[in-house]
Amino acid sequence: MPVIIGFLLFSLPFLAYALLWHLSGRKGGKALPLTALIFGAVGLALALALTIQWGLSRGMERGEPYVPARIEGGTIRR
Repeated sequence: MPVIIGFLLFSLPFLAYALLWHLSGRKGGKALPLTALIFGAVGLALALALTIQWGLSRGMERGEPYVPARIEGGTIRR
């Protein structure tokens, strides 16, 4: 299952580009549809907001010492 999810996440930009190419027509110089631009802007804003939220939620507490990961008995310990 992780391989399938990884493949889908990898192919998502290519599928989005194919859809955009199909919607805009195959002739050069034709402007992008407004719907595609709106979806792109919303997706970019959502990705930025989720990145900021994830970064803020994964931080260490103030004054907490950093302890690097180490390998013990063939497994990674934190």
